[in-house]
Amino acid sequence: MVVAAAVLVLPLLLWAHTALNLQALGVLLHQGNYSRATFDVTEYGHWMEGAGEFMRTQHYFHGTVAGRHETMPVTFARYSPALAAIMDAAPRGRTPLELSIDVWYNPDMRRSWLAREHAILPDAPDFFRSLYAGLGVYALLWIVFAGIWLMIVLLPRSRRGAPAASRELIAQQARTRPKRRRRR
Repeated sequence: MVVAAAVLVLPLLLWAHTALNLQALGVLLHQGNYSRATFDVTEYGHWMEGAGEFMRTQHYFHGTVAGRHETMPVTFARYSPALAAIMDAAPRGRTPLELSIDVWYNPDMRRSWLAREHAILPDAPDFFRSLYAGLGVYALLWIVFAGIWLMIVLLPRSRRGAPAASRELIAQQARTRPKRRRRR
């Protein structure tokens, strides 16, 4: 029962976290190219777009970094206490801000195919270490899922024994073999 529940639940957990972990992987692959900078936040935007099943919530921070207009998605913004407080308190729509925060900045991330919107990351203590830890847990979940799946697939095969053709051959040999007499 536990194995069946794990086989049903683990793929859902893994699928749900794939997008975030791929972005974290993209950031970690380019970690050496990030440098410290100041992000002058001018606006926080939060609204719903689409309808029905296709409804999406958009969150972003607009501002400038090193003289360039940049947009920071909120994927990793919760690592910054100042930005987390704004996300919790701000109403839907556009909220003008005047805030400067320290960030990690890599303008070359715009050319990355794995995490192109993450040119700006919050300068939080142990930010990159927490990304590594999250990916480690994610990889461990995949290993557990693969092990359970292999047990489900391989164990029934080992219990079935020989294939049907081999069973027939063994039965035929047993019929043609002379029977031994028992000693009394």
